[in-house]
Order: sequence, then C-alpha cells, then structure tokens
Amino acid sequence: MLELLQLIVISLKVIIPALMLIRRTMIFPLFGLWGNYFLDVIDGDILLSLGMTDATYQLIDK
Repeated sequence: MLELLQLIVISLKVIIPALMLIRRTMIFPLFGLWGNYFLDVIDGDILLSLGMTDATYQLIDK
C-alpha cells in the first residue's frame, strides 16, 4: 500500500509540471506553477514518511 502512495506522489511530480505547458486558459499554467512549487516543498517529507530511503528519494528528486 505504501508503494502505491509513493507511486502516486512520484507521478504527480511528472504530471503537475506538465500542466504548465497547457496554454488553453491561464488556469492550467498557474496551477502547474504553484502546484509544482508546493509539491517540490513537501514531496520529500511525504515520500520519506511513507518509507522511502533517503538515497532513493535523492535519485528521483534531482
């Protein structure tokens, strides 16, 4: 179960920045920008609390 939650957080690290490229309305780039910032701030705490090792987290964070 924890691996599934880790996979969801890692997937969001790819999907949310991609929203900055959608130019149909201003809401998607804005959501992508702030969502990416927010996720970048808290993703380490989430993934490490879900049991991911620090070395593995550093590999996917860079």
